[in-house]
Amino acid sequence: MVPVQANQNGEAPDADELVDALIKACPAYRPGTRPIHAPGIAATGWFSATPVASSLTIAPHFAGPPVAVTVRFSNGTGDGCDPDSTPVVRGMAVKFQPGTDDETDLVAMSLPMFFVEDVPQFREFVAAAIAVAPKLRTRWQLLREKLRLDTPYPSPTLAPGSETSTDQAVFDFAVAHPKACPAVAYLGGKFVPESYTTCAYHAVHAFTLTAPDGTERSVRFHWEPVEGVRSAAPTVTGNFLRGGLQDWITNGRAEFVLRAQVAEQGDSTADPTRPWPSRRPRVVLGHLRLTDIPKDQFHGGELLDFNPTRLVRGIGMSDDPTLAVRGGVYRQSFDRRRVVAEGADKTAAH
Repeated sequence: MVPVQANQNGEAPDADELVDALIKACPAYRPGTRPIHAPGIAATGWFSATPVASSLTIAPHFAGPPVAVTVRFSNGTGDGCDPDSTPVVRGMAVKFQPGTDDETDLVAMSLPMFFVEDVPQFREFVAAAIAVAPKLRTRWQLLREKLRLDTPYPSPTLAPGSETSTDQAVFDFAVAHPKACPAVAYLGGKFVPESYTTCAYHAVHAFTLTAPDGTERSVRFHWEPVEGVRSAAPTVTGNFLRGGLQDWITNGRAEFVLRAQVAEQGDSTADPTRPWPSRRPRVVLGHLRLTDIPKDQFHGGELLDFNPTRLVRGIGMSDDPTLAVRGGVYRQSFDRRRVVAEGADKTAAH
Protein backbone atom coordinates (compact mmCIF):
# COMPACT_ATOMS: atom_id res chain seq x y z
CA MET A 1 0.00 0.00 0.00
CA VAL A 2 1.27 3.49 -0.84
CA PRO A 3 0.96 5.86 2.15
CA VAL A 4 -0.42 9.38 2.00
CA GLN A 5 2.34 11.88 1.26
CA ALA A 6 3.35 13.85 4.34
CA ASN A 7 4.73 17.28 5.10
CA GLN A 8 7.88 18.09 7.09
CA ASN A 9 6.07 17.37 10.37
CA GLY A 10 5.19 13.88 9.20
CA GLU A 11 1.46 14.64 9.01
CA ALA A 12 -0.93 14.83 6.09
CA PRO A 13 -0.83 18.53 5.09
CA ASP A 14 -3.79 20.63 6.18
CA ALA A 15 -6.07 17.65 6.80
CA ASP A 16 -7.49 18.87 10.14
CA GLU A 17 -8.08 22.39 8.86
CA LEU A 18 -9.71 21.23 5.66
CA VAL A 19 -12.08 18.83 7.42
CA ASP A 20 -13.04 21.62 9.83
CA ALA A 21 -13.66 23.96 6.89
CA LEU A 22 -15.83 21.36 5.14
CA ILE A 23 -17.89 20.97 8.29
CA LYS A 24 -18.24 24.73 8.64
CA ALA A 25 -19.52 24.96 5.07
CA CYS A 26 -22.44 22.67 5.91
CA PRO A 27 -24.63 23.79 8.84
CA ALA A 28 -26.61 20.53 8.54
CA TYR A 29 -23.53 18.37 9.20
CA ARG A 30 -23.94 15.75 11.94
CA PRO A 31 -20.96 14.30 13.89
CA GLY A 32 -20.23 10.75 12.88
CA THR A 33 -21.04 11.36 9.22
CA ARG A 34 -18.91 12.45 6.28
CA PRO A 35 -18.44 16.24 5.97
CA ILE A 36 -19.18 15.86 2.26
CA HIS A 37 -20.87 13.03 0.34
CA ALA A 38 -22.82 12.22 3.49
CA PRO A 39 -25.93 10.78 1.80
CA GLY A 40 -25.08 7.46 0.21
CA ILE A 41 -25.70 3.76 -0.17
CA ALA A 42 -23.33 0.79 -0.40
CA ALA A 43 -23.57 -2.19 -2.72
CA THR A 44 -21.44 -5.27 -3.31
CA GLY A 45 -20.43 -7.15 -6.42
CA TRP A 46 -17.55 -8.37 -8.55
CA PHE A 47 -14.89 -6.89 -10.80
CA SER A 48 -13.46 -8.86 -13.70
CA ALA A 49 -10.27 -7.58 -15.35
CA THR A 50 -9.59 -7.83 -19.07
CA PRO A 51 -6.48 -9.64 -20.37
CA VAL A 52 -4.95 -6.33 -21.45
CA ALA A 53 -5.14 -4.98 -17.88
CA SER A 54 -2.48 -7.38 -16.61
CA SER A 55 -0.16 -6.25 -19.41
CA LEU A 56 -0.37 -2.64 -18.18
CA THR A 57 -0.02 -3.16 -14.43
CA ILE A 58 0.98 -5.78 -11.88
CA ALA A 59 -1.81 -4.64 -9.52
CA PRO A 60 -3.43 -7.80 -8.06
CA HIS A 61 -7.04 -6.87 -8.88
CA PHE A 62 -6.14 -6.49 -12.55
CA ALA A 63 -4.86 -10.05 -12.86
CA GLY A 64 -6.47 -13.45 -12.37
CA PRO A 65 -10.05 -14.31 -11.45
CA PRO A 66 -12.83 -11.82 -10.54
CA VAL A 67 -12.37 -9.99 -7.23
CA ALA A 68 -14.98 -8.85 -4.70
CA VAL A 69 -15.84 -5.16 -4.51
CA THR A 70 -17.80 -2.88 -2.23
CA VAL A 71 -19.11 0.28 -3.88
CA ARG A 72 -20.52 3.35 -2.14
CA PHE A 73 -22.56 5.77 -4.25
CA SER A 74 -23.13 9.20 -2.78
CA ASN A 75 -24.36 12.77 -3.20
CA GLY A 76 -21.83 15.60 -2.84
CA THR A 77 -23.26 17.33 0.22
CA GLY A 78 -22.66 17.21 3.96
CA ASP A 79 -26.40 17.19 4.66
CA GLY A 80 -27.41 13.56 5.13
CA CYS A 81 -31.08 14.50 4.72
CA ASP A 82 -30.64 16.23 1.36
CA PRO A 83 -32.86 14.47 -1.23
CA ASP A 84 -31.43 12.63 -4.23
CA SER A 85 -33.23 15.03 -6.56
CA THR A 86 -30.86 17.87 -5.60
CA PRO A 87 -28.49 18.60 -8.54
CA VAL A 88 -25.09 17.98 -6.92
CA VAL A 89 -21.93 16.03 -7.71
CA ARG A 90 -22.34 12.24 -7.43
CA GLY A 91 -19.64 9.96 -6.07
CA MET A 92 -18.65 6.37 -6.73
CA ALA A 93 -16.06 4.93 -4.33
CA VAL A 94 -14.93 1.37 -5.08
CA LYS A 95 -13.07 -0.87 -2.66
CA PHE A 96 -11.44 -3.82 -4.42
CA GLN A 97 -10.95 -7.08 -2.46
CA PRO A 98 -12.27 -5.66 0.86
CA GLY A 99 -10.69 -7.15 3.97
CA THR A 100 -7.62 -8.60 2.22
CA ASP A 101 -3.94 -7.65 2.15
CA ASP A 102 -4.44 -6.42 -1.42
CA GLU A 103 -7.33 -4.06 -0.56
CA THR A 104 -7.26 -0.90 -2.66
CA ASP A 105 -9.68 1.95 -3.44
CA LEU A 106 -10.70 3.95 -6.49
CA VAL A 107 -12.60 7.13 -5.63
CA ALA A 108 -14.40 8.86 -8.50
CA MET A 109 -17.05 11.53 -9.05
CA SER A 110 -19.40 12.70 -11.77
CA LEU A 111 -17.25 15.76 -12.60
CA PRO A 112 -14.51 14.97 -15.15
CA MET A 113 -12.17 17.52 -13.57
CA PHE A 114 -11.36 18.97 -10.14
CA PHE A 115 -12.04 22.52 -8.95
CA VAL A 116 -8.48 23.49 -8.00
CA GLU A 117 -4.93 22.74 -9.08
CA ASP A 118 -2.97 23.03 -5.83
CA VAL A 119 -3.26 22.84 -2.05
CA PRO A 120 -3.53 26.61 -1.31
CA GLN A 121 -6.44 26.90 -3.76
CA PHE A 122 -8.00 23.77 -2.28
CA ARG A 123 -7.99 25.42 1.14
CA GLU A 124 -9.36 28.64 -0.32
CA PHE A 125 -12.12 26.84 -2.23
CA VAL A 126 -13.30 24.92 0.84
CA ALA A 127 -13.30 28.08 2.95
CA ALA A 128 -15.28 29.95 0.29
CA ALA A 129 -17.97 27.31 -0.22
CA ILE A 130 -20.20 28.48 2.61
CA ALA A 131 -23.91 28.90 2.06
CA VAL A 132 -24.90 32.56 1.68
CA ALA A 133 -27.95 34.46 0.55
CA PRO A 134 -27.91 34.70 -3.28
CA LYS A 135 -27.26 38.10 -4.77
CA LEU A 136 -30.33 39.78 -6.18
CA ARG A 137 -29.80 41.18 -9.67
CA THR A 138 -31.82 44.20 -10.76
CA ARG A 139 -33.23 44.37 -14.26
CA TRP A 140 -30.66 47.05 -15.14
CA GLN A 141 -27.80 44.85 -13.92
CA LEU A 142 -29.11 41.89 -15.92
CA LEU A 143 -29.43 44.05 -19.04
CA ARG A 144 -25.93 45.48 -18.60
CA GLU A 145 -24.47 41.98 -18.15
CA LYS A 146 -26.14 40.81 -21.35
CA LEU A 147 -24.93 43.84 -23.31
CA ARG A 148 -21.38 43.35 -22.03
CA LEU A 149 -21.60 39.57 -22.59
CA ASP A 150 -20.72 38.98 -18.96
CA THR A 151 -21.12 35.50 -17.50
CA PRO A 152 -24.58 35.44 -15.90
CA TYR A 153 -24.92 34.62 -12.22
CA PRO A 154 -26.42 31.20 -11.59
CA SER A 155 -29.93 30.47 -10.44
CA PRO A 156 -29.32 29.21 -6.89
CA THR A 157 -30.47 25.84 -5.61
CA LEU A 158 -32.04 26.50 -2.20
CA ALA A 159 -32.46 23.74 0.35
CA PRO A 160 -36.04 23.26 1.57
CA GLY A 161 -36.82 25.93 4.15
CA SER A 162 -33.53 27.75 3.52
CA GLU A 163 -32.77 31.13 1.99
CA THR A 164 -29.09 30.38 1.43
CA SER A 165 -27.12 28.44 -1.15
CA THR A 166 -23.49 27.52 -1.87
CA ASP A 167 -24.02 28.20 -5.60
CA GLN A 168 -23.19 31.87 -5.21
CA ALA A 169 -19.92 31.27 -3.36
CA VAL A 170 -18.76 28.59 -5.79
CA PHE A 171 -19.56 30.82 -8.77
CA ASP A 172 -17.67 33.76 -7.23
CA PHE A 173 -14.68 31.48 -6.62
CA ALA A 174 -14.69 30.45 -10.28
CA VAL A 175 -14.79 34.09 -11.39
CA ALA A 176 -11.61 34.73 -9.36
CA HIS A 177 -9.98 31.42 -10.41
CA PRO A 178 -10.50 30.73 -14.13
CA LYS A 179 -9.20 27.15 -13.89
CA ALA A 180 -12.20 26.31 -11.69
CA CYS A 181 -14.64 27.43 -14.40
CA PRO A 182 -14.93 24.09 -16.28
CA ALA A 183 -15.90 22.20 -13.11
CA VAL A 184 -18.33 24.92 -12.07
CA ALA A 185 -19.82 24.92 -15.57
CA TYR A 186 -20.55 21.19 -15.24
CA LEU A 187 -22.23 21.87 -11.90
CA GLY A 188 -24.26 24.62 -13.54
CA GLY A 189 -25.81 22.03 -15.83
CA LYS A 190 -27.67 20.70 -12.74
CA PHE A 191 -27.57 17.11 -14.02
CA VAL A 192 -29.54 14.58 -11.95
CA PRO A 193 -29.07 10.95 -13.11
CA GLU A 194 -31.93 8.50 -13.54
CA SER A 195 -29.94 6.07 -11.39
CA TYR A 196 -26.53 5.90 -9.77
CA THR A 197 -25.87 3.32 -12.49
CA THR A 198 -26.68 5.72 -15.36
CA CYS A 199 -23.94 8.19 -14.46
CA ALA A 200 -20.29 8.29 -15.54
CA TYR A 201 -17.63 8.74 -12.85
CA HIS A 202 -14.06 10.04 -13.11
CA ALA A 203 -11.11 9.67 -10.73
CA VAL A 204 -9.86 13.14 -11.96
CA HIS A 205 -6.28 12.63 -10.66
CA ALA A 206 -3.51 10.95 -12.61
CA PHE A 207 -1.94 7.68 -11.42
CA THR A 208 1.08 5.69 -12.56
CA LEU A 209 0.70 2.10 -13.74
CA THR A 210 3.72 -0.21 -13.61
CA ALA A 211 3.68 -3.08 -16.12
CA PRO A 212 5.30 -6.52 -15.59
CA ASP A 213 8.28 -5.40 -17.69
CA GLY A 214 8.74 -2.28 -15.55
CA THR A 215 7.23 0.16 -18.07
CA GLU A 216 5.41 3.03 -16.38
CA ARG A 217 2.41 4.86 -17.85
CA SER A 218 0.39 7.79 -16.52
CA VAL A 219 -3.35 7.18 -16.67
CA ARG A 220 -6.67 8.55 -15.49
CA PHE A 221 -9.49 6.17 -14.57
CA HIS A 222 -13.07 6.48 -15.82
CA TRP A 223 -16.16 4.39 -14.98
CA GLU A 224 -18.66 4.18 -17.84
CA PRO A 225 -22.18 2.84 -17.15
CA VAL A 226 -23.26 -0.05 -19.37
CA GLU A 227 -26.79 1.38 -19.34
CA GLY A 228 -25.48 4.67 -20.72
CA VAL A 229 -25.70 8.14 -19.18
CA ARG A 230 -29.33 9.13 -18.65
CA SER A 231 -30.91 11.94 -16.67
CA ALA A 232 -33.91 11.70 -14.35
CA ALA A 233 -37.29 13.15 -15.23
CA PRO A 234 -37.60 16.82 -14.17
CA THR A 235 -40.51 15.94 -11.87
CA VAL A 236 -38.68 13.29 -9.86
CA THR A 237 -38.41 13.91 -6.11
CA GLY A 238 -37.21 12.25 -2.93
CA ASN A 239 -34.51 9.62 -2.48
CA PHE A 240 -35.12 7.69 -5.68
CA LEU A 241 -31.42 7.02 -6.31
CA ARG A 242 -30.85 5.20 -3.03
CA GLY A 243 -34.33 3.72 -2.87
CA GLY A 244 -34.27 2.46 -6.46
CA LEU A 245 -30.77 0.95 -6.57
CA GLN A 246 -31.96 -2.51 -5.52
CA ASP A 247 -34.31 -2.69 -8.52
CA TRP A 248 -31.51 -1.81 -10.92
CA ILE A 249 -29.34 -4.54 -9.36
CA THR A 250 -32.14 -7.12 -9.37
CA ASN A 251 -32.82 -6.43 -13.05
CA GLY A 252 -29.14 -6.86 -13.94
CA ARG A 253 -28.75 -3.21 -14.92
CA ALA A 254 -26.02 -2.17 -12.47
CA GLU A 255 -22.82 -2.61 -14.45
CA PHE A 256 -19.83 -0.46 -15.33
CA VAL A 257 -16.80 -0.62 -17.61
CA LEU A 258 -13.50 0.70 -16.25
CA ARG A 259 -11.26 2.47 -18.75
CA ALA A 260 -7.78 3.90 -18.34
CA GLN A 261 -7.06 7.03 -20.39
CA VAL A 262 -3.35 6.94 -21.23
CA ALA A 263 -1.38 10.18 -21.16
CA GLU A 264 0.91 11.30 -23.93
CA GLN A 265 3.84 13.69 -23.93
CA GLY A 266 2.83 17.14 -22.74
CA ASP A 267 -0.22 16.01 -20.73
CA SER A 268 -0.15 17.39 -17.21
CA THR A 269 -0.23 14.80 -14.42
CA ALA A 270 -0.07 17.45 -11.69
CA ASP A 271 -3.11 19.58 -12.56
CA PRO A 272 -6.52 17.88 -12.05
CA THR A 273 -8.37 20.91 -13.47
CA ARG A 274 -7.09 20.06 -16.97
CA PRO A 275 -8.69 17.01 -18.62
CA TRP A 276 -6.52 15.30 -21.21
CA PRO A 277 -7.58 15.54 -24.87
CA SER A 278 -10.41 13.16 -25.75
CA ARG A 279 -8.29 11.63 -28.53
CA ARG A 280 -5.99 10.00 -25.97
CA PRO A 281 -6.22 6.17 -25.98
CA ARG A 282 -8.74 4.65 -23.55
CA VAL A 283 -7.99 1.05 -22.61
CA VAL A 284 -10.72 -1.20 -21.17
CA LEU A 285 -9.38 -2.57 -17.87
CA GLY A 286 -12.40 -4.47 -16.66
CA HIS A 287 -16.08 -4.88 -15.95
CA LEU A 288 -17.89 -4.29 -12.64
CA ARG A 289 -21.24 -5.89 -11.82
CA LEU A 290 -23.22 -5.14 -8.66
CA THR A 291 -25.13 -8.07 -7.15
CA ASP A 292 -26.47 -7.04 -3.74
CA ILE A 293 -27.05 -4.28 -1.17
CA PRO A 294 -25.82 -4.98 2.40
CA LYS A 295 -28.60 -4.94 4.98
CA ASP A 296 -26.18 -3.42 7.51
CA GLN A 297 -25.45 -0.15 5.73
CA PHE A 298 -23.67 1.30 8.77
CA HIS A 299 -20.86 -1.25 8.92
CA GLY A 300 -21.16 -2.22 5.25
CA GLY A 301 -20.87 1.31 3.90
CA GLU A 302 -21.06 4.31 6.21
CA LEU A 303 -18.22 3.20 8.46
CA LEU A 304 -16.01 1.97 5.63
CA ASP A 305 -12.84 3.92 4.93
CA PHE A 306 -12.47 4.78 1.24
CA ASN A 307 -9.30 6.70 0.38
CA PRO A 308 -7.97 7.75 -3.07
CA THR A 309 -4.39 7.17 -1.89
CA ARG A 310 -4.93 3.58 -0.67
CA LEU A 311 -2.99 1.93 -3.47
CA VAL A 312 -1.25 -1.38 -4.12
CA ARG A 313 1.86 -2.44 -6.01
CA GLY A 314 1.51 -1.66 -9.68
CA ILE A 315 -0.38 1.60 -9.09
CA GLY A 316 1.43 4.72 -7.87
CA MET A 317 0.54 8.29 -7.06
CA SER A 318 1.31 11.03 -9.54
CA ASP A 319 2.90 14.40 -8.80
CA ASP A 320 -0.55 15.93 -8.24
CA PRO A 321 -0.35 17.74 -4.84
CA THR A 322 -4.13 17.80 -4.33
CA LEU A 323 -4.26 13.99 -4.51
CA ALA A 324 -1.94 13.74 -1.51
CA VAL A 325 -3.87 16.24 0.59
CA ARG A 326 -7.22 14.64 -0.32
CA GLY A 327 -5.81 11.39 1.03
CA GLY A 328 -5.14 13.10 4.35
CA VAL A 329 -8.63 14.60 4.44
CA TYR A 330 -10.25 11.20 3.83
CA ARG A 331 -8.14 9.64 6.58
CA GLN A 332 -8.95 12.41 9.05
CA SER A 333 -12.65 12.20 8.24
CA PHE A 334 -12.66 8.45 8.81
CA ASP A 335 -10.80 8.75 12.12
CA ARG A 336 -13.42 11.22 13.37
CA ARG A 337 -16.30 8.99 12.29
CA ARG A 338 -14.68 6.00 13.97
CA VAL A 339 -14.32 7.85 17.28
CA VAL A 340 -18.02 8.74 17.24
CA ALA A 341 -18.97 5.16 16.36
CA GLU A 342 -16.81 3.70 19.13
CA GLY A 343 -18.33 6.14 21.63
CA ALA A 344 -21.83 5.12 20.56
CA ASP A 345 -20.95 1.43 20.99
CA LYS A 346 -19.65 2.04 24.52
CA THR A 347 -22.77 3.99 25.44
CA ALA A 348 -25.00 1.21 24.13
CA ALA A 349 -23.00 -1.38 26.09
CA HIS A 350 -23.76 0.48 29.34
